[in-house]
Amino acid sequence: MIKNRNIALDAGISPSKIAGGIGFHDPRETRYVCGSSSDAYSFLRENVDNSMLFTTITTALAASDDFDRIIVYPGDYDEGAVLNITQQGLQLIGPGNQNQHQAMILGSAASHHLVTVNAHNVLIQGLGFTQTTDTYSAIISSTTASYHKLTVRDCRFDGYGAGEYGVHTGTTYDTPDIVVEDCRFHSWQTAAIYANATRGVYRRNLIHTVAAKIGIDYVPTTGNRPGSFIYENYILGVNSTDVGIAMVAPSAGTVHLSNNYVVGAATTIEQFANGQYSGTENYTSDASGGALIDIDS
Repeated sequence: MIKNRNIALDAGISPSKIAGGIGFHDPRETRYVCGSSSDAYSFLRENVDNSMLFTTITTALAASDDFDRIIVYPGDYDEGAVLNITQQGLQLIGPGNQNQHQAMILGSAASHHLVTVNAHNVLIQGLGFTQTTDTYSAIISSTTASYHKLTVRDCRFDGYGAGEYGVHTGTTYDTPDIVVEDCRFHSWQTAAIYANATRGVYRRNLIHTVAAKIGIDYVPTTGNRPGSFIYENYILGVNSTDVGIAMVAPSAGTVHLSNNYVVGAATTIEQFANGQYSGTENYTSDASGGALIDIDS
């Protein structure tokens, strides 16, 4: 139990984020992760039950149960192995991608994904991810079975032209009702988001692509995974070989696109198969520049 509630403000994490926006009694156990060389560490040692204080995310995760919360303080965390979340309802929370003091999960020379999610109702919020090894992603969900209601919010994803995907929704198994919102993606080798989930929501993300790569790759072909929304995303390409949003329509159901802005890419919104796509007020400008065009008008 924390003794001084103001400690959250010292770390750039607001009490509302720690409470997850819940306005009633929250029974979660909260664990804290802070590097031992951080200025905040000694303060935490004096104000937090030390059995709830950890220096790595790996050890905090191993000690956590279903519905627990892990608060990650600013710093770089190179865990050296994949973080596999198997606790239902777990919350993994950092200070936010707009905070000048970020909590970054690093994958320096990592031959593994940074985080895998194999549990229902998981929240990942306010963290940064750096993946510099090809064929591996920052977050990949449902690698052992289908799990629903993953939310990824207010995170930063840096691929440096090497990491495969920022967020990958899984292929063999489904991740129904996934939400990816208010995140920033930079330079992923294949795509920023691999969207292959039933009823997925991808909204208000800022995406920078690299040459010949994709912003959002919507490919719900495995197991027929329809019913997704892609809206209010801003995607910036770099040359005449990029694709802003690529779509493969499901065999049933629809995907709806609205208010997406795609500029600087050779192919702005690319659709294949079946035609089960509805859209309104999606604005594009190709790699040569020029005025934004409403492609649905």
